Amino acid sequence: MLRYANRRAAIRPFASAQESIRLREAIYRDVNRFWGPSWYPAGEISTDYAEHGLMDPTGMHQFAVDDRSTGELVGVVQAGLGGNNAIEGWFGTFIHPQRRGRGYGVAAKQLVLNYMFERFPVNRMMSDTLAHHTVACRGMERCGCVFEGNIRAARMAEGQWHDLSRYSILRREWETMAYRHDVIKGQ
Repeated sequence: MLRYANRRAAIRPFASAQESIRLREAIYRDVNRFWGPSWYPAGEISTDYAEHGLMDPTGMHQFAVDDRSTGELVGVVQAGLGGNNAIEGWFGTFIHPQRRGRGYGVAAKQLVLNYMFERFPVNRMMSDTLAHHTVACRGMERCGCVFEGNIRAARMAEGQWHDLSRYSILRREWETMAYRHDVIKGQ
């Protein structure tokens, strides 16, 4: 089992489809004020888990995010290849509502950036967040991501259209990040 860890969190493949389903039910129970209603049908999770353990080699990689000190499951971080060409990727996190604001999102983003840059020939990783989601914007910057600009009225949340802020980090920028050296890899 592939595992990346730092002082705050660890990311690992989900142990079962049920583990992912239970987490997503908790995360999606309430409408997210920044992303609006979200879902990932349990049947689709079960099928995806049976096919590739939620780690599709040509699509989305989904990791469980654990609190490193307790081992408690606190969220999911996703990453994949795509975008404008085959050497670009994307990433994003969803942390359990009761665990937000404790640094898990930043830690998980840093870990999944390490995973993607180390395992794939990507030159650029990008992520979007709502422009008024200042905590997420600061989190992107703490990972070394650079603000590229806003995509106007691109996401519906709380009954209104909102701008998305796009952030990215290039391989050469990631190579200068101190957090790269704090990662513990294991089985």
